[in-house]
Amino acid sequence: MKILTLEIKDETIADKIVWMLQHFKNDGLVIKESQTTTKDDLKASIKQSVDEFNMVKSGKLKAKPVEELLNAI
Repeated sequence: MKILTLEIKDETIADKIVWMLQHFKNDGLVIKESQTTTKDDLKASIKQSVDEFNMVKSGKLKAKPVEELLNAI
């Protein structure tokens, strides 16, 4: 088995490549897509999470029950 990783910045080209690769699924090809995040994206995500958590603690934002979030997964 050989595993190849493609890094494609242009979403249009990525869609075309995935479309082309779909034709090989019957031959045993498995396609796994993942999105990479940059450090800036990660920092922004963590900052947003902390801000939202603080808003919940102060009563400015209502949190969803954990069960509801887990059921959505």
